[in-house]
Amino acid sequence: MLPSSRPFPARPRPSRPLSRRPLSRRRASLALSASAAVLLASASPLAQTDAPAFPEPLPPGALEATYEVYSGGFQALTLQLRYDGAVGERYDARFHARSDGFLANFFTFRMDSEAEGRRTEEGLAPLSFRTEARWQDNDPRSVALSYGPDGAVSAEVVPPPEEDERSSVPEEARRGTLDPISAVVHIMEASTEAGICNGEARIFDGRRRLDVQALSLGSTVLEERSYAAYAGPAQVCRINLEPVTGFWEGEERRERYPAEVRVFLAEVAEGRPALPVRIEMDIVAQGAVRAHLTDLQIGRQAAEH
Repeated sequence: MLPSSRPFPARPRPSRPLSRRPLSRRRASLALSASAAVLLASASPLAQTDAPAFPEPLPPGALEATYEVYSGGFQALTLQLRYDGAVGERYDARFHARSDGFLANFFTFRMDSEAEGRRTEEGLAPLSFRTEARWQDNDPRSVALSYGPDGAVSAEVVPPPEEDERSSVPEEARRGTLDPISAVVHIMEASTEAGICNGEARIFDGRRRLDVQALSLGSTVLEERSYAAYAGPAQVCRINLEPVTGFWEGEERRERYPAEVRVFLAEVAEGRPALPVRIEMDIVAQGAVRAHLTDLQIGRQAAEH
């Protein structure tokens, strides 16, 4: 927990108990589109949409945050972020998204992503990034990124850009970038360290290059809501998204991606990085998109005997 002199306040009591919810067995649907572009910019899902989000038990000390996403007033997605690496030189973070709620009756979607890396004096250094996604019964879309010691990034992308009606991101534009999940970890940790929303990142997700910047809009107090697990003080961030290359062009591009996203950060778990507790954005193709933290789990340490 940050000192009380910092803008992030002491950790308040959750508005209702944070207890693990059973994973939905519904098949997945709908898009995160740009929602994940902010906090995870893009990617692609899995074949078995009803498989568990994370088959392995939550490692001791790791965080697992669950969010429910509403699009146009309807529940559309369940998101889960698992983060292991609050301390130490290495970090491991996983992201899962699946269609849920009312819209899952009409669309199926699932995405699973994982990033591993290490911390250096210059900042986060990704080692690998993998993502796989499936829409409806379409073939899976996948990305695998690997990072060289000189900052070069190699990508295996299915389908390749030439078959996806988009331009390929040149090698020089990839150099020195972060994957979407590492970018989220970077902004979370930078904001916690500064005590206010802070951080910027050059992101390459295997298909697109974009720049992200987090700016502080001050603080607020989130009121207790039946659909949210957190109530209390939070820092308000404006996340600016600047597309660089690799995006679909024309009207569809403008309809799918927001110019900015508003993220509310709070130190929900003592001594851990501040987490997004609410996310807001407006997308032409989907209307108002809102995400709320609904559950937080922390892996238990080994029991004492």
